[in-house]
Amino acid sequence: MEIKNTKVYGLEESIMASHYPMSTVDFLAYENYPSEKDWERARKLGRASLGSGHDNYLKGIIVQADFRAPNYLWPQIQRYHFLDIVSSQSKMHRLPSMDMKKQCNEYVLPETIAMVEKLSEEFNKNPTSKNFHTLLSNTPQGIYLTARITTNYLQLKTMFAQRQKHRLDDWRKDFAKWCYSLPHFIELTQKPRAETKEED
Repeated sequence: MEIKNTKVYGLEESIMASHYPMSTVDFLAYENYPSEKDWERARKLGRASLGSGHDNYLKGIIVQADFRAPNYLWPQIQRYHFLDIVSSQSKMHRLPSMDMKKQCNEYVLPETIAMVEKLSEEFNKNPTSKNFHTLLSNTPQGIYLTARITTNYLQLKTMFAQRQKHRLDDWRKDFAKWCYSLPHFIELTQKPRAETKEED
């Protein structure tokens, strides 16, 4: 998995808004930057147990990025309710034009790539429904497809908890590493290691 072109929106505003449940003020002054007290509250709420609802403000921290992932990973990515696909590559539209050597991961056998290239050539010469379905049905799971996604820190907190020890490198290495790179993500969503060890 490759993740590029990441943008994070609403970080400071959501940290400020985490004060609303205990506030008697109608509107917060968002022109002010979060104080240390705001950060302290945001860390405490953000590290609450999954599903407790105390970390709700994390929904306001919006993340967009381009995910380039093998075909077998997309059903796992799409199972998350608050992760939307903005736009994605389409096998329906572009499969016969794709460069299979560049489009597949390192686990796809050269013989498989050669076979798909042959089927693609056959379809391009004779674009029948049967030839397209044959090409599509024999495309390997290791074909990379890119999509722009939009999600939020609350959903990523759940995904990180579920996927950081997954058997697929795409989750365990690539996705987890990306989460670590998001501004203040670990600080706002994960308990410090010493605190975690004490609870175990």
